[in-house]
Amino acid sequence: MELYESRLLTAFREVPDFRLVAAGDTSVWLAAARIYTSLYRLCIASESSCPIGTSSAYTLLSSRLFEVILQRLSFSGKLLLERVRLTDALYVLARETGRSYEPGLADVCDTCVFEVLRDWNPDMNGVDDAATEIAICSLLESFFYPEAWESDSWFAFLRSALQGWCDTLSPDGLWAGLSSELSWLRVAVLNRYSYLFRDSSYDRETVCAFQGQLTLLSQQEGVPSLLDACLEACLPGHLCALPQSLEGWLSGELQKQMQNLSADSGERLMVLSDELAFLCAVLLVRKSRRRGGQEPSFLRTRATVV
Repeated sequence: MELYESRLLTAFREVPDFRLVAAGDTSVWLAAARIYTSLYRLCIASESSCPIGTSSAYTLLSSRLFEVILQRLSFSGKLLLERVRLTDALYVLARETGRSYEPGLADVCDTCVFEVLRDWNPDMNGVDDAATEIAICSLLESFFYPEAWESDSWFAFLRSALQGWCDTLSPDGLWAGLSSELSWLRVAVLNRYSYLFRDSSYDRETVCAFQGQLTLLSQQEGVPSLLDACLEACLPGHLCALPQSLEGWLSGELQKQMQNLSADSGERLMVLSDELAFLCAVLLVRKSRRRGGQEPSFLRTRATVV
């Protein structure tokens, strides 16, 4: 058995019971969403029985988690950033676990977006909070996909924000004063915009920022929040395909965190979700290459922008 497959089974045994997930908080629900979607994709690609379960099982778990998040979003008191990320997770659970054709599901997600945007006005609140701005842009991508609504003011805001990021990027691919974690999340949003809307307007800067962050990794410790943001940018592929050097770094840092974090650590589930997402993505690529086919659609690369 390959090392990655052995690690996958080890990590899979730690996936918490849904009752514990339902009783959790925002970080637990976001981690669970990544776990369920990652395992769903791997099950779908498996030619025979899969030791990690069935795709239908993860569709059901995703459906139940969708309802939990939806119910909690109806309560007041959650921070705006939490609401934005949870609403974005609803789209992931609806679209990436075999539920995209369920009637009315997209309308439910869209309604949640309207409620978030009602409470966040960039003209009044400003965009000094980089984390919230990045999360809002990611949510807007989910909301507008697959159509670029050029005449909509919120789509115009999205493009303006992305252009602003590109304009403030240094020649070596870095943003002054912005943490590596938030820089990776910007890269993720820029990369996602390119492949969701087939728009290459920001491709050159996306590749530059991706390369800039890669140069810093050897000097950094793979803390959970950095690993999570890096995976957000790299696992979809496209302009940010996972180079062998980065795969090796992520593999080692994830393994180190899995060994060092105790079972009752608040960051343990985040790292578990990242470990499973990473292993599932790499194993999917290997399965595809053995069959001589294309890489999975969410891990397809494009030619380097020059």
